[in-house]
Amino acid sequence: MAAKDVKCDMLSHVSKRYESKPRDPDSVWTCVNSPDLPPFDLQPPNKKPGHFYYGLRIVTGDQREADAHDTAVYVRLEGASHCTGDIRIGQEDGLWTIFKEYFGTSTYDDIIIESSAELQVEVFTVGLKFRYPSSIAAKNNWYVDFMQVHDLQSTSGEPKTFSCYHWIGQGTNEVSCTSRNATWKEIQDNPVLVKQRSDQLKKRREEYKWKQYSDLGYPSSIDDVTNDTIPLDEEFERTKQEHFLGTLAKNQIVGALTGIKVFLVQAFEKLTGLSLSEDKSMTTLDKYEDFTLRIKSINKDEINVSGAFSVHEGYRWVSDVEFGRQVLNGVNPHIIRRCTSLPQYFPVTQELIAGVLGADLDKEMKDGRVYIVDLSEIMDGLQCRDGCYCPAPTCLLHVNRMGKLVPIAIQLKRKPGDDNPIFLPSDTWMDWLMAKIYFKSAEAQFHQLSTHFNSCHATMETYHVATKRNLPDSHPVSRLLLPHTRYTTAINTAARDKLVGDGGVIDQAFSIGGEGKKECFRRANSKHNVMDSHIMSSMRERGVDDSALLPGYHYRDDGTEIWKAIESFVTSIINIHYKSDEDVVGDKEIQEWAADMHDNGFPAFREVSAGRGFPKSIDSKNSLIDTCTLIMFTGSAQHAAVNFGQFEIYGYVPNAPFALHEPPPTKKGQTDIDFILRALPKSQTTLLSMTLVSSLVQHSSDEVFLGGFPKHWYTEGEEVAAEKKFLNNLKTLKEKLTKRNESLEVPYPYMLPSRIPNSITI
Repeated sequence: MAAKDVKCDMLSHVSKRYESKPRDPDSVWTCVNSPDLPPFDLQPPNKKPGHFYYGLRIVTGDQREADAHDTAVYVRLEGASHCTGDIRIGQEDGLWTIFKEYFGTSTYDDIIIESSAELQVEVFTVGLKFRYPSSIAAKNNWYVDFMQVHDLQSTSGEPKTFSCYHWIGQGTNEVSCTSRNATWKEIQDNPVLVKQRSDQLKKRREEYKWKQYSDLGYPSSIDDVTNDTIPLDEEFERTKQEHFLGTLAKNQIVGALTGIKVFLVQAFEKLTGLSLSEDKSMTTLDKYEDFTLRIKSINKDEINVSGAFSVHEGYRWVSDVEFGRQVLNGVNPHIIRRCTSLPQYFPVTQELIAGVLGADLDKEMKDGRVYIVDLSEIMDGLQCRDGCYCPAPTCLLHVNRMGKLVPIAIQLKRKPGDDNPIFLPSDTWMDWLMAKIYFKSAEAQFHQLSTHFNSCHATMETYHVATKRNLPDSHPVSRLLLPHTRYTTAINTAARDKLVGDGGVIDQAFSIGGEGKKECFRRANSKHNVMDSHIMSSMRERGVDDSALLPGYHYRDDGTEIWKAIESFVTSIINIHYKSDEDVVGDKEIQEWAADMHDNGFPAFREVSAGRGFPKSIDSKNSLIDTCTLIMFTGSAQHAAVNFGQFEIYGYVPNAPFALHEPPPTKKGQTDIDFILRALPKSQTTLLSMTLVSSLVQHSSDEVFLGGFPKHWYTEGEEVAAEKKFLNNLKTLKEKLTKRNESLEVPYPYMLPSRIPNSITI
């Protein structure tokens, strides 16, 4: 039966400002809009017999320009039996909100309405009517945090809260919200909620269409989007946008992004006093340290937050122990594998390595003390920019008797031969240093393209688009995932244009810029597995899950703790809404979500080999819990681990250069300091790469860290209790890891819950 129209009138309206809780830099609750609001205390002036009175509270966000400027606001309240129609709120006596202090930034508006019938509100719609046609109107967008309905017939009882957290504006002039999170099965017999979900998803599928990258094998992204046409909810908020642009300007990278190197060079010379008028090789390694110190000085506040220490200090970067530490706990920590047998193209023998290893190689492999990082297949033969070279290395590592992981053999090309020596720690100091630099150069380029952009940025956008297309806001899985995809589409849109796109930073700063970059993407994507970020299965599959055999692997240890905390929270939420595996199988929205991800999100993966992409369907609670945990971990902890240590690793260019200007030596004994200096990036390329990574490690002032939720993201008792338990677990874990870090020579801060952004925002 269709809901009856009910006559409603607004009786009174009061607007007041609120103060958000200040940011606590030591709390995982950071930067969450949690206004302390007083009780609703308006009362109807004169009650009429047979009429019903309701108090509405609408809370506008504290973002810059969140106010409903120069518009008329309306609301619509709908239940099973009654619908109010549009109730005009933001206009009195024909005046638009430009003349009233209503619905301003950081305000709550309390309204009393009079109804001719009793309302059981299940859907609360807020919308805008614009004073001018959209073709000439200014960008008048309104951000609504949440709404509440107070039943004024009763003096007791809690208000019904409708969580919103959406922009409303041109192209999205209204948003409809429900007061509880529910699966399809829980609402399928309620026609009001069924229609609300159906209407929301129909609009979303128009906004969020798939774009597939068949040539490079990327996971699919949102289609036909630029920085100017991105959906309203995906845009950077003003605070984030200003910080992002300010960071780029401060680092003088804007000129480089557009190819104007003259601007970049002149600005840096003026700022630092270093001469870069010619793009030439450095004369000493100390010159690179000058760059590091100047960039750190420019960004001292942000870099200090991100970097644990400086590898250039005391020439720490040249040591084998530091090399091993970076393999385990640098920005590419999940490519090391236990080595039980050597590949044929890497002919390390007992005789060759006896003097280095001091033990039997076969026995050490059997005992779990030998590990390998093999980039030779992906990096072999990639086309490089003119005058640049990229090795295709394989590195063998060993856990020594002091429990330290150290490199023991490095081969720089894939095909063995007399012109491809295996370098050893027993070679000359310069030969061995050169081999480590060349290995790190290949690893750095692979890291940015595959580990960082593809496995984190691109993959999380795929999850986000599928979620927006198939799960309504009130679905408990959507509620779990959306905090972990905030800003991801916006940052990826910029990255595809300025970073990984044709003529972007990578084409200018990397050896494999241009066609080599594209081929690297193709090869990496041909081997990509969405389970690579599943830290529990990844550790087992790579044979690195035993802390007794491989000590000091803080990425593994801290990541496991974070995974378990997220998994516990996900389990609590899923158990509230699904009582059996059959409930999961019968949730048509979840099954459509999985099928869309499989068919359209990861189309390049489904035909190559089973188990690499997303499952076609989800058949159990455990599978759903595991999938949600994987997505949330990838967008938060995994990205934090592979991104925010970049200045530590790349901020001193000789440690891990993005480009090399000499081919790998074909014989031992040919390397000296002059060769290394000729091989390392020249001055202007050094500046470009350093300003890039110093920009990538910075948090904006509106960053939300793991465990941070808006005030009414969850509104019902069991969910709120699960949220609080999650936050308490993270606080306990933060204390544990902080205490552990105090005892480490080199702390590992990147998986502290208070350092893990909820989502990929940079």
